[in-house]
This record gives sequence, C-alpha cells and structure tokens, in this order.
Amino acid sequence: MNSIYIIDACILVAAVYLFVLAIKMKNSGKIHKSVMGEELIKNCIDEKAFINSIYPWMIFFAVASFVAGVVGFILDYLKVGGWANYPTLGVFLVVFVVFIVQYKRAVKKYFKES
Repeated sequence: MNSIYIIDACILVAAVYLFVLAIKMKNSGKIHKSVMGEELIKNCIDEKAFINSIYPWMIFFAVASFVAGVVGFILDYLKVGGWANYPTLGVFLVVFVVFIVQYKRAVKKYFKES
C-alpha cells in the first residue's frame, strides 16, 4: 500500500470525526474535551453560545477535509501527478486557516482568561 493512501485515510477519518463531534456538541450543548482541554472548558462563560459560534465552521472544515481526502484518494488511485492535488490542498489550507481564526475569535469571546 502506498503511504500516501494512509495520509488520505487519516484526513478522511479526521473529517468524519470532526463532523460527528460537531453534531454531538450541538445536540448536547456541551463542549467535548477533544475540542478543548477539560481545564479550559471550565473557563467557558456560555458553552451553548460558543458551540453555536463554532458549529458551522466545524461542519465547513469537516466537509472540506472530507472532500480533500476523497480527491486525494481518487488522484492517487488514478496515478495523476502530485501537482494535480495542489489546488485541493490549497483550498483545504485556506479553510483550515479560516476555521482556526473563527475558533480563536469564539474562544476570545466566550472564555474568561485564566
């Protein structure tokens, strides 16, 4: 098995995990310890507002990650040159940066400094 398939598989698994985690948090109204350490969760001023703030961005990032993983698998299977995956990876990185910025904004807004 080509090692690049392992990377694509990791991206897919992480995407599905993030998607399920976002839905679980939205339904429970509680921040999962995978998103943030338990000690930091205690500093949250409004958990539901924080979750509502990052939920759409988590879903967006999960979908973008899933698409990047699937496209990576397809391009690797078809033995297309590595250059073909650059646009997908570029979009993935942009979405990742947007997610991180939105996450940090939500943390700044809904958490008291420790």
